[in-house]
Amino acid sequence: MSATKEQERQALKKIRIIVAELGHDSYIAAAFEGCFDMAEENINNDFACSMKQRAESAENRVEYYKATNKDLSTKVEDLETRIAQLETRELTVDIYAGIYNAIMEGVNALTVERDKLAEVIVENATRPRSEEFINAVEKHTEVKERINRSNEIIAKVVKMVESRS
Repeated sequence: MSATKEQERQALKKIRIIVAELGHDSYIAAAFEGCFDMAEENINNDFACSMKQRAESAENRVEYYKATNKDLSTKVEDLETRIAQLETRELTVDIYAGIYNAIMEGVNALTVERDKLAEVIVENATRPRSEEFINAVEKHTEVKERINRSNEIIAKVVKMVESRS
């Protein structure tokens, strides 16, 4: 025969009184700490939860979080290693200077070519349908676009160097 909720409440009240009579510093009072509240919740909510179950559940959560922490720590270490590897691959200011100089040499050569093509265009301006004129205009346009693209790259290189300073 199962006890009613009222019988459970009365028994809990009697047990509380007995434990309270032992004093707040008794071993039994220490062992029952939190148990009375849980017993009351069990009665009110039709649960059958125990401190042992809560402790085991907490231990399981601790183990889960330890494993998760270990996994995350490993991932952090891997990322730190990867960052260190990437930092060693970072371009130095000298390398940026070399890139800048190489592109500038190309721009200078393209500028000379553009100017020569402009001369060809001027020389053939009276013959706008001639093959020389048409080819020079097309090539001049292409060279100007390459110079513009190169100047954009140079601006990016300069910006990267400035951001490192």
